[in-house]
Amino acid sequence: MSCELINKSFGMAGIEKRCLFKEYPAAMAEARTTLNERISELPHAGETELILYEMTEESVHPDRKERFYIGRMTERVDALPTGFVFTDVPDQWFVSTVYRGPIRDIWKGYNQIRDFIHANSIAENKTSYVIELYDSRFDPDSDESEMELYMPVMK
Repeated sequence: MSCELINKSFGMAGIEKRCLFKEYPAAMAEARTTLNERISELPHAGETELILYEMTEESVHPDRKERFYIGRMTERVDALPTGFVFTDVPDQWFVSTVYRGPIRDIWKGYNQIRDFIHANSIAENKTSYVIELYDSRFDPDSDESEMELYMPVMK
């Protein structure tokens, strides 16, 4: 696993959820189920799944308020079905890595990104989103699964 500094943009049609940090696993499962049940309503969306996490200055604790989005990568769309939102992440800097391994150990990918950020004296951009990208390389049942992780930074 290696990290790189990259300038990138993302567009996503999906579902917005808010919850407390302690409720996150259940909220994510519910949002993913809803997305999968309604995916046929997004014919313009691709196969690549994105999860966007809103950054915050607040430290992690059970009652921290969270906001995240789950959906499919797409270009901007003018009209979406009720309950869907388009989220645009314009060109910006990220530290990125391709994490390879079981999803339960995804924290290892984030640790590598944080180590890279600290080693290179880069500041996180707390006004943007952390992004996880899941495409055909991802298999939730495989220990050889791959997913891309993007941490927004200031350059």
